Amino acid sequence: MQKILYIEWMKVRSYRAFWILAGLFVVCVFGLNYIAFAIHASVSEKTGKEVGQALLGGPFDYPDVWNTLCWMSGWLLFIPGLIVITIVTNEYTFRTHRQNIMDGWTRTQFITVKLLWVVVLSLLAVLSALLSVLLFGAFGGTSFTVAGMQSLVYLFVESLTYMLVALLMGTLIRRSGLAIGMFFLYLFVFKYVLSLTLNHYTGEFQLGDYMPVSISDTLLSFPFLKPALKGKLPSPPPVYVLLLGSAVYMALFYWIMLRRIKTADL
Repeated sequence: MQKILYIEWMKVRSYRAFWILAGLFVVCVFGLNYIAFAIHASVSEKTGKEVGQALLGGPFDYPDVWNTLCWMSGWLLFIPGLIVITIVTNEYTFRTHRQNIMDGWTRTQFITVKLLWVVVLSLLAVLSALLSVLLFGAFGGTSFTVAGMQSLVYLFVESLTYMLVALLMGTLIRRSGLAIGMFFLYLFVFKYVLSLTLNHYTGEFQLGDYMPVSISDTLLSFPFLKPALKGKLPSPPPVYVLLLGSAVYMALFYWIMLRRIKTADL
């Protein structure tokens, strides 16, 4: 297995797009969180601290800052998703997957080692969010606390879900441009249409919240205007249900990819 991991690293080490996209993701996490922080500070200053606190809450104060910055970071998970799609589709473009299997890799090893990048990029998302919390939380009006730190776990689960969807798209479609297009369509169009439609017709059951990707998104709540929106938004499902549902989807995605790689022609 160590040799397989080394070969996988050698494939990516000199791949410029990987480093550019990974760096872009980290920069965008800090940039997006800074924009949100600056806007909130500006609004609070104009309305007055007490009025702003009553209307907007304290999304950048501990413990809420954990949820806020993890929620914000979740909007950028499509970037590491692009990395995953590019890595797996390059295997098919340059036929390296065929060479690896001819050299003795099993098909299960081929798809399983790609999960390494899913985990690594998910950890990168968590680390970026953690550093953002430490940075922007220091400017809040409360002392540091680990209360609310579970949001990092929720972000990790959300990241795994996004990355596995990207890996699924790349494995099924095999063409970089088409896989990226379908990935974007699902994340930014189909996901919302499906969830909103199901929520509309299922009333209090809110089945749309249990759809792929949407279920892990629900782990992190909308962090702004909490005082103004209190009691006006539907209650999310229990956390254990969301975590269990996310795990089921991830297992399903892995099974589909495994079936695809085992039955498809090289």
